[in-house]
Amino acid sequence: MQATNILMLIFFCLNFKVMGQSKWSLVKSKDGIEIYTRSVPNKPFKETQAVSTIDGTNLHTIFAVFRDVKNAKKWTFRLYDSYRIQEKNVTSYSNYFEAEVPWPLTNRDVIYDVEVTQDSVDKTLTISSKSNPSLIPEKKDKVRIKNSFGIWTFTPIANGKIIAKAHLYADPVGFPAWVVNIFVVDAPFHTMQGLKKMLKKDEYQSKKFNFIIE
Repeated sequence: MQATNILMLIFFCLNFKVMGQSKWSLVKSKDGIEIYTRSVPNKPFKETQAVSTIDGTNLHTIFAVFRDVKNAKKWTFRLYDSYRIQEKNVTSYSNYFEAEVPWPLTNRDVIYDVEVTQDSVDKTLTISSKSNPSLIPEKKDKVRIKNSFGIWTFTPIANGKIIAKAHLYADPVGFPAWVVNIFVVDAPFHTMQGLKKMLKKDEYQSKKFNFIIE
């Protein structure tokens, strides 16, 4: 009887989690990039997902671009500044990002703890970032984002192509709706677009990482 009750509780929790999240809705499709959004209970803003197929590259090159945090502003939408705060190893580190926002609002900054893993079966490379706002003191002229995450996945498929997905969320703290709408759709679109351009640059082509299997 006790085992049955436990199974029923697990089933209820799993179904509650699924029902609590709305389905992804396609809001933009352009240049081979699709942008989806969805509402999630107890979150003031929508989550975003960008999806695109990339060819002519590999997982080593992709990770090399992500590792090069000082040049992230070359491809990340409205990124003003970025640098590495600390590093445990090549797959575990913390980054600082400052986002430029329209006047008269104050720029936002966020600290991400980054963890990188790869699935041994389908070779999917996952780069997960979660906000850690207390890692360094807040800056006087910036507003610190305290609730944010980003999950990038890169899954190799046939003919040398890679499916790229970015699942993103941020509470920008005090933004009016019109600014939030810019970031929810435009930010993932232009960031994915920028990433695809960066992957063609020569400086990333020869990079290799021991943990990545292709």
